[in-house]
This record gives sequence, structure tokens and C-alpha cells, in this order.
Amino acid sequence: MTTVAEQVRAELVEQLETLFARAGRIEAHQHNLNREVPADWPEAATFRSNDAVVDALDDHTREEIAQVRAAISRIDAGTWTTCESCDDPIPEGRLRALPTATLCVRCAAEAEEERRRG
Repeated sequence: MTTVAEQVRAELVEQLETLFARAGRIEAHQHNLNREVPADWPEAATFRSNDAVVDALDDHTREEIAQVRAAISRIDAGTWTTCESCDDPIPEGRLRALPTATLCVRCAAEAEEERRRG
């Protein structure tokens, strides 16, 4: 019988493969030296804006990869269901919905409120 952690781990491994594929496509786009910047100023601005979007997508993808890897490591270490802040259990429903969660609902709410206050 498969445990929730085993099932989620398998899903995370699949997600990681998808993220690696996306990262490869982004990297290929970023390193395509054959792309010519248009001579027309508005088209060049659009070209550079598109590159900025791709760069942001790259940053987001790398962050997702790091979070998924960390979740897999926590599953393997047996700490996936424990809040990193207070050591209380993280509810199974939260982990199913957000497998990369590292905080219980209470600690996550407190961290969000602290972040908002700046």
C-alpha cells in the first residue's frame, strides 16, 4: 500500500522532470545567439521585453525546482510533515494541496503577516 508521502513524492519527481524540461527550453532560448535584435525601435523594445519575461520565467522555474527538490529531501528524511518553525505536524490536506509547504497553517499565516508589515 502506498503512503501519502510516497504518492506525493512520485508526483513531485514528475513535476521536477517537467520543470527541468522547461528550464532546458528557457536556457536554449536565452543562449540562441542567432536571434537578431530588430532595427525598428518599437520592435526592439518588444524583443527586449520578451527577453525580460523569459528571464523572469527562468527565475521562477529555478525557484520551483529548488522547492520541489527540498520537498523530496524532506520526504526522504521523514521531516516532510513537520513544520520547520514550530515542529508541529503539517496537516495532510495542506501537504496534498501544497506539497512544498514547510510551515503549518498558523506559522505560514504569521510569516505572511510579518512579510506584509515589512
